[in-house]
Amino acid sequence: MDDKSVRIEVPARARKQPRQDRSVALVVALREACLEILEQEGREALTVHAIADRAGVGVSSIYEYYPTLEALIAEVFGAIRLELRHGAIERLNALPADAALADGIEEILMVAIELLDRWIAIDADFFAKFARYDELVRLDLIFAEKTPAATIIDSLFERFAAEITVQDTEKARFYMHQSLLALMRATALLRPEYLHERTTIQMMGRMFKALLTKP
Repeated sequence: MDDKSVRIEVPARARKQPRQDRSVALVVALREACLEILEQEGREALTVHAIADRAGVGVSSIYEYYPTLEALIAEVFGAIRLELRHGAIERLNALPADAALADGIEEILMVAIELLDRWIAIDADFFAKFARYDELVRLDLIFAEKTPAATIIDSLFERFAAEITVQDTEKARFYMHQSLLALMRATALLRPEYLHERTTIQMMGRMFKALLTKP
């Protein structure tokens, strides 16, 4: 029998986290340089020397924090996710006073698609690895409530508390969190053409609204 199992290589992580202001500034410069190269020149142009030149640091400074280029790209992906999380919460809070729960859900879905689009545009090959590894992390309940998606859903629950009528809100919150992440990643990996079809947001929106408004 052929072995059809899928092997998922866990991306290398940063060697350490910066603690001093100078170290924080260095890491930020490395991430920004990496992102600029990926966006402006593409993955083929990304080398440790190109990053060091753009950031104005020595090559050794990169290896002090990142054992591989993929470790640095993973950090860039994470920074983009946090940036869009803050933006999503601001967009939820900026919705007009007469906005409905369906509007809030749609806003979250649009931000999720924006995130996937940006990741794929930066490095599609790494995104495929990152998404599959992230899916494994998602199943670890220890970290489930710490993800950006969880905090966005918290904001949705606060903003539209009057419309959320499901009795077991914790269970609904859990299911929305897990299914939102899984559905979006599966769509990006298996049916990327669905991401920009209006019916995708409409169908997911109806599903999540039903989850939050039924007894």
